[in-house]
Amino acid sequence: MKDTEQNALPLHKKFLSAELGSILPILDNVYTIKADKHRYRYGNMYIIVHQEHKKLLLIDAVRDESVRSLKNWMANGYSISGVFLTHRDLLGQAYAPLHEISEDLGNAPIFIHPDDTPKNSNALFDITCAIDIFTDFNVQVHHSPGHTPGSVVIYAEMNGGILFTGDSAVGSPYEEEQYYFERPPNNKENDERLRGFWENVELRFKHILPLHGKPQFGLNEMQQDYIVKNLCKAEKTKSL
Repeated sequence: MKDTEQNALPLHKKFLSAELGSILPILDNVYTIKADKHRYRYGNMYIIVHQEHKKLLLIDAVRDESVRSLKNWMANGYSISGVFLTHRDLLGQAYAPLHEISEDLGNAPIFIHPDDTPKNSNALFDITCAIDIFTDFNVQVHHSPGHTPGSVVIYAEMNGGILFTGDSAVGSPYEEEQYYFERPPNNKENDERLRGFWENVELRFKHILPLHGKPQFGLNEMQQDYIVKNLCKAEKTKSL
């Protein structure tokens, strides 16, 4: 396919045709790294680029698909301020022990919610205390228990508001044309906890970026409300 034809494709088709580990620009100063399928959907690891300095904030970028691309960024003078993990499932998918990943990323700290931190772990930092990064990148972390006890969603103020949902909301498959977001399958108690989180969400977001499935961009308020309403529905998600 010619470059001009590739550039004209919508994001989900560019993503499908890209190699694993490819970095795709999706918004101003926001990129996704393509990860292989894990159970349900292709995965997205995210990069937020600081608007003034050559600094990066990574979201869920600990799988082996990210290594080569991130080292290329670092070779071009970028430093990594931190890695935010949205839930503990990522720990089992990491390509190496966390202290080695941190070293690979220029000794960048790796953050997770304390409710998802393994006992006796000294390689993880409390994501609720990453105040300097919150300020520097204009992001917020919101506890969204349900998928795991320490699941979080991350809200970035840039580009009109971005909601990085981790696995607290799963997007539709890249192979489908339609867009939708579901709670992941879970037992009744945990599903109710996650449903309760979405019932209380008051954030306004123009873009929603899940760990698994397609992101959706340029949402108006009616579309935002529809997505949140679907994530609050009483029926459990039986399968994805």
